Amino acid sequence: MAPPKLSPLAPPPPPPVVPPAPLCKLGERCHVNGKGLKTFGTKFPIAAVQKAASCSIALVADDVTRNVKDARIASGVLITPEVALFAAHSMQGLAKISILMDFECDAATAPAGMHSQHRNQWPACTSSATVAQGVEVKALEIGATDEFDYVMLLIKWNSPSPVKLPRIPVFPKMAFVPKPPDELLLVGHPDDATTKQGEPTQACAFKLVESIGPNPSNIGNKLTDDVYGFGEFNFTRGEGFSGGGVFNQQGELVGLLKGNGVGVPKMTANNFAFLNLGACSGKMMNDPKRGRLFQWLSTGNPLKPGDGGAATPPTFTT
Repeated sequence: MAPPKLSPLAPPPPPPVVPPAPLCKLGERCHVNGKGLKTFGTKFPIAAVQKAASCSIALVADDVTRNVKDARIASGVLITPEVALFAAHSMQGLAKISILMDFECDAATAPAGMHSQHRNQWPACTSSATVAQGVEVKALEIGATDEFDYVMLLIKWNSPSPVKLPRIPVFPKMAFVPKPPDELLLVGHPDDATTKQGEPTQACAFKLVESIGPNPSNIGNKLTDDVYGFGEFNFTRGEGFSGGGVFNQQGELVGLLKGNGVGVPKMTANNFAFLNLGACSGKMMNDPKRGRLFQWLSTGNPLKPGDGGAATPPTFTT
């Protein structure tokens, strides 16, 4: 017997009830404060995930292309009190750039389980912060989509030091990508499919497939044929995750997410590429106009003389 036809006016099915669970499976994305979560993948305890998430940024800007003001565009990483990294391709067509820290579901309302268990639509939650706390001062270095896909920004905070935030950020060190097979952790703000704006902070532990490979946007370019890695995920849509930090098991920042690998040799729709920051920094270490990534790797401070910034770097409080 054929199943009964549903009326076009029939109400949507009720949202699934997802009980708390201790594991966010490898390749799946979950809220960093998800109820009951203890481990992401097989290598990342919840404390390590939340530490990495403490420096995650939602990039907020006026989207000139879509004529949307104060949109949550993409993800980024705060690497020092005044310096942030984003993906270059995320910055196109934007004005009035600001940064939003701690845009994450609080512990009381963060949904349990994995995104796929909720039919890929999270229930609502209460975020720890909703208003941008800092703004762009200037771009210190600008890469390109078909080259080194990153932007380094100097920022300033809207309030005097100590800057009050829901929690104090833990700034990551930079390191080189390990060799596969291994697990890495992506942290960022993927888009809501309906609003097309970044959601509260989520993380995904994933299997590293390649640590050294070409730029998916420029196959065959000798300059960038060995500065991108990619991993395997259980989803194919990653809008908003661009610029999100990729961390190793020691909590060190090894990459920035670039995008999906559809149509790229050796990659599938479930593979996402990331800029290998260590390899990229070596390419530019002697570039007088850039070189700040290598300087950050070597000294912990990416700022060069004349870059600006506060005489005394800001501190943070809760």
